[in-house]
Amino acid sequence: FLGIGAIFNTSSQFLDFLFIQHNAWHMPFVDWFLFIGKNYLRWSPFIVVIIGFIRMKKLTKAQKLVLVLAICSVLTDWLAVNMLPYFSLPNNAPFFHVFTLVEFTLIAWTFYEGGNRFLGKKYFRAILSVFFLSFCLNLAFYEGIYDVPSFIISLEALILIGIAIVYFKHVLDKPEQNKLGKSFIFWFALAVFMYFSVNLLLFFFNDYLVDSMGESDAKNRAYLLVYGMFSISNFIFYALLGISMLWKDSTSTPQPKSSWSVT
Repeated sequence: FLGIGAIFNTSSQFLDFLFIQHNAWHMPFVDWFLFIGKNYLRWSPFIVVIIGFIRMKKLTKAQKLVLVLAICSVLTDWLAVNMLPYFSLPNNAPFFHVFTLVEFTLIAWTFYEGGNRFLGKKYFRAILSVFFLSFCLNLAFYEGIYDVPSFIISLEALILIGIAIVYFKHVLDKPEQNKLGKSFIFWFALAVFMYFSVNLLLFFFNDYLVDSMGESDAKNRAYLLVYGMFSISNFIFYALLGISMLWKDSTSTPQPKSSWSVT
């Protein structure tokens, strides 16, 4: 948690250094930064896909769900970029509406299967139901299919961060768990907590950052730079997921007796 706090603090100082003090949109390295983010880091899910197919016979059910998540991410990105003209759509927002729903379902399901079901079946179903209902209401009355699903993305991040915190509290309350570095669900929870915490910070900061700039060129460059930072966060996320695919958790560990566990 201290590490995540340091990430928040460093990110804030970095953005302040770039945009407020040094007019980052005119700095040469930004072009290189954007080039790397757009052309290479966007394919980060292939880290998980490659490891997953190599270790297919050794994967647990939870790890196979992570593999499916990575494949869905690759397909969504490819469809959003290459198939838009064939669908005659005004923008690619519909692809990301669908992916957000799929992503949340797969991540929550992975927590349920990989964490010795510490959520409990009733809580797992309740979380999915609440999110699916919120998704439908948001689509029907607030953000249409061609709008960026800002609300549902924020809700997804907050719920998944909460689940990750509950898991960390569970393992920190059990001092006998001294092999977290070889635990699939630990690396998975770390990836989820890091990714959605940083992205939520960038997501909220993006509007403030862009609205504070008067020049249209500066705004466009700022958007692109934040996109590059999202790409770096995405790379770290899938790198951690790739590490999680290398380990298995013991299936003999008894389920925790907590308010989150349902027998």
